[in-house]
Amino acid sequence: MFLNNYQFRQEKSSEGWKLAFSFLCSLIVISMGCTSQIEITDEETRIKKLNKSIMCPVCPGESIDQSQNELAGYMRGIVRDQVDQGITDKEIRGYFVDRYGPVVLMEPPSSGIGMVAWVVPPVGLIVATIAVWITLNLMRRRNIRDKGSGEYTGEESLVSELSVEEFNRYAALFEKNVIEKESETETGNEDQ
Repeated sequence: MFLNNYQFRQEKSSEGWKLAFSFLCSLIVISMGCTSQIEITDEETRIKKLNKSIMCPVCPGESIDQSQNELAGYMRGIVRDQVDQGITDKEIRGYFVDRYGPVVLMEPPSSGIGMVAWVVPPVGLIVATIAVWITLNLMRRRNIRDKGSGEYTGEESLVSELSVEEFNRYAALFEKNVIEKESETETGNEDQ
Protein backbone atom coordinates (compact mmCIF):
# COMPACT_ATOMS: atom_id res chain seq x y z
CA MET A 1 0.00 0.00 0.00
CA PHE A 2 2.82 2.39 0.79
CA LEU A 3 4.33 1.86 -2.63
CA ASN A 4 1.01 2.50 -4.37
CA ASN A 5 0.51 5.75 -2.44
CA TYR A 6 4.02 6.91 -3.40
CA GLN A 7 3.45 6.12 -7.08
CA PHE A 8 0.11 7.95 -6.99
CA ARG A 9 1.74 11.11 -5.60
CA GLN A 10 4.52 10.93 -8.14
CA GLU A 11 2.06 10.60 -11.04
CA LYS A 12 -0.05 13.47 -9.70
CA SER A 13 2.93 15.82 -9.31
CA SER A 14 4.20 15.06 -12.81
CA GLU A 15 0.76 15.90 -14.19
CA GLY A 16 0.96 19.30 -12.46
CA TRP A 17 4.34 20.02 -14.03
CA LYS A 18 3.03 19.00 -17.45
CA LEU A 19 0.05 21.30 -17.04
CA ALA A 20 2.23 24.23 -15.90
CA PHE A 21 4.68 23.65 -18.77
CA SER A 22 1.92 23.56 -21.39
CA PHE A 23 0.37 26.74 -19.91
CA LEU A 24 3.75 28.52 -20.08
CA CYS A 25 4.27 27.43 -23.70
CA SER A 26 0.80 28.69 -24.59
CA LEU A 27 1.55 32.08 -23.03
CA ILE A 28 4.79 32.37 -25.00
CA VAL A 29 3.08 31.55 -28.30
CA ILE A 30 0.24 34.00 -27.63
CA SER A 31 2.61 36.79 -26.60
CA MET A 32 4.68 36.30 -29.75
CA GLY A 33 1.53 36.73 -31.81
CA CYS A 34 0.65 39.93 -29.97
CA THR A 35 4.03 41.54 -30.62
CA SER A 36 4.05 41.15 -34.37
CA GLN A 37 4.92 44.39 -36.11
CA ILE A 38 2.37 45.95 -38.41
CA GLU A 39 3.96 48.14 -41.02
CA ILE A 40 2.65 51.67 -40.82
CA THR A 41 3.03 53.60 -44.01
CA ASP A 42 3.95 57.27 -44.21
CA GLU A 43 0.43 57.94 -45.39
CA GLU A 44 -1.06 56.33 -42.25
CA THR A 45 1.32 58.34 -40.06
CA ARG A 46 0.29 61.53 -41.84
CA ILE A 47 -3.43 60.71 -41.43
CA LYS A 48 -2.92 59.98 -37.72
CA LYS A 49 -1.06 63.29 -37.26
CA LEU A 50 -3.80 65.22 -39.05
CA ASN A 51 -6.52 63.48 -37.03
CA LYS A 52 -4.73 64.51 -33.83
CA SER A 53 -4.46 68.13 -34.96
CA ILE A 54 -8.17 68.62 -35.77
CA MET A 55 -10.65 69.00 -32.91
CA CYS A 56 -14.08 67.41 -32.94
CA PRO A 57 -16.60 70.30 -33.08
CA VAL A 58 -19.11 68.37 -30.94
CA CYS A 59 -16.78 66.89 -28.29
CA PRO A 60 -15.01 69.60 -26.27
CA GLY A 61 -11.27 69.10 -25.94
CA GLU A 62 -11.09 65.90 -28.02
CA SER A 63 -9.41 65.46 -31.36
CA ILE A 64 -11.19 63.55 -34.10
CA ASP A 65 -8.61 60.83 -33.49
CA GLN A 66 -9.86 60.34 -29.89
CA SER A 67 -13.56 61.00 -30.33
CA GLN A 68 -16.03 58.18 -30.85
CA ASN A 69 -18.70 60.57 -32.14
CA GLU A 70 -20.29 59.89 -35.53
CA LEU A 71 -19.23 63.34 -36.80
CA ALA A 72 -15.61 62.64 -35.80
CA GLY A 73 -15.72 59.38 -37.77
CA TYR A 74 -17.07 61.27 -40.78
CA MET A 75 -14.28 63.86 -40.43
CA ARG A 76 -11.64 61.09 -40.22
CA GLY A 77 -13.03 59.71 -43.48
CA ILE A 78 -12.72 63.15 -45.12
CA VAL A 79 -9.09 63.40 -43.94
CA ARG A 80 -8.32 59.95 -45.36
CA ASP A 81 -9.98 60.78 -48.70
CA GLN A 82 -8.14 64.09 -49.02
CA VAL A 83 -4.78 62.49 -48.17
CA ASP A 84 -5.47 59.82 -50.80
CA GLN A 85 -6.15 62.62 -53.31
CA GLY A 86 -2.73 64.14 -52.54
CA ILE A 87 -3.96 67.33 -50.84
CA THR A 88 -1.42 68.96 -48.49
CA ASP A 89 -1.81 69.08 -44.71
CA LYS A 90 -2.24 72.85 -44.76
CA GLU A 91 -5.05 72.60 -47.32
CA ILE A 92 -6.80 69.86 -45.33
CA ARG A 93 -6.67 71.95 -42.15
CA GLY A 94 -7.89 74.94 -44.17
CA TYR A 95 -10.84 72.89 -45.40
CA PHE A 96 -11.96 72.19 -41.83
CA VAL A 97 -11.28 75.79 -40.71
CA ASP A 98 -13.50 77.04 -43.56
CA ARG A 99 -16.31 74.71 -42.45
CA TYR A 100 -16.06 74.94 -38.63
CA GLY A 101 -13.92 78.00 -37.90
CA PRO A 102 -10.44 78.29 -36.35
CA VAL A 103 -11.61 76.63 -33.11
CA VAL A 104 -11.46 73.27 -34.91
CA LEU A 105 -7.64 73.31 -34.75
CA MET A 106 -6.05 71.72 -31.67
CA GLU A 107 -3.16 74.21 -31.79
CA PRO A 108 -4.04 77.89 -31.73
CA PRO A 109 -2.90 79.89 -34.76
CA SER A 110 0.47 81.59 -34.34
CA SER A 111 -0.83 84.94 -35.56
CA GLY A 112 -3.40 87.44 -34.37
CA ILE A 113 -5.13 86.75 -31.06
CA GLY A 114 -3.85 83.16 -31.11
CA MET A 115 -0.35 84.55 -30.61
CA VAL A 116 -1.33 85.28 -26.98
CA ALA A 117 -1.61 81.54 -26.31
CA TRP A 118 1.95 81.06 -27.53
CA VAL A 119 3.50 84.09 -25.77
CA VAL A 120 1.84 84.08 -22.32
CA PRO A 121 3.25 80.77 -20.93
CA PRO A 122 6.96 81.52 -21.56
CA VAL A 123 6.57 85.15 -20.43
CA GLY A 124 4.72 83.99 -17.30
CA LEU A 125 7.52 81.53 -16.53
CA ILE A 126 10.14 84.26 -16.90
CA VAL A 127 8.17 86.68 -14.69
CA ALA A 128 7.67 84.00 -12.02
CA THR A 129 11.39 83.16 -12.04
CA ILE A 130 12.32 86.83 -11.64
CA ALA A 131 9.79 87.24 -8.80
CA VAL A 132 11.24 84.23 -6.93
CA TRP A 133 14.79 85.54 -7.43
CA ILE A 134 13.86 89.02 -6.11
CA THR A 135 12.02 87.53 -3.12
CA LEU A 136 14.98 85.32 -2.18
CA ASN A 137 17.39 88.26 -2.44
CA LEU A 138 15.16 90.44 -0.24
CA MET A 139 14.90 87.68 2.36
CA ARG A 140 18.68 87.21 2.37
CA ARG A 141 19.31 90.97 2.73
CA ARG A 142 16.77 91.25 5.55
CA ASN A 143 18.44 88.34 7.36
CA ILE A 144 21.88 89.97 7.07
CA ARG A 145 20.50 93.35 8.21
CA ASP A 146 18.76 91.79 11.23
CA LYS A 147 21.97 90.09 12.37
CA GLY A 148 23.89 93.37 12.21
CA SER A 149 21.23 95.50 13.96
CA GLY A 150 21.54 93.84 17.38
CA GLU A 151 18.08 92.34 17.35
CA TYR A 152 17.61 89.02 19.08
CA THR A 153 19.84 86.51 17.34
CA GLY A 154 20.55 84.10 20.17
CA GLU A 155 23.47 84.26 22.61
CA GLU A 156 24.96 87.46 21.20
CA SER A 157 21.98 89.54 22.30
CA LEU A 158 22.03 88.01 25.81
CA VAL A 159 25.67 89.04 26.25
CA SER A 160 24.95 92.57 25.02
CA GLU A 161 22.16 92.95 27.60
CA LEU A 162 24.57 92.43 30.52
CA SER A 163 25.66 95.57 32.32
CA VAL A 164 29.35 96.36 32.61
CA GLU A 165 29.33 95.49 36.32
CA GLU A 166 27.76 92.07 35.70
CA PHE A 167 30.21 91.35 32.92
CA ASN A 168 33.20 92.26 35.13
CA ARG A 169 31.85 90.09 37.97
CA TYR A 170 31.42 87.06 35.62
CA ALA A 171 34.86 87.66 34.12
CA ALA A 172 36.46 87.71 37.60
CA LEU A 173 34.71 84.45 38.55
CA PHE A 174 35.84 82.85 35.32
CA GLU A 175 39.46 83.91 35.87
CA LYS A 176 39.32 82.67 39.48
CA ASN A 177 38.06 79.24 38.30
CA VAL A 178 40.75 79.04 35.63
CA ILE A 179 43.51 79.90 38.13
CA GLU A 180 42.20 77.31 40.62
CA LYS A 181 42.09 74.62 37.94
CA GLU A 182 45.64 75.44 36.85
CA SER A 183 46.93 75.29 40.41
CA GLU A 184 45.17 71.95 40.98
CA THR A 185 46.74 70.45 37.85
CA GLU A 186 50.19 71.76 38.87
CA THR A 187 49.93 70.27 42.35
CA GLY A 188 48.65 67.03 40.84
CA ASN A 189 51.68 66.89 38.53
CA GLU A 190 54.11 67.59 41.41
CA ASP A 191 52.67 64.72 43.48
CA GLN A 192 53.38 62.24 40.72
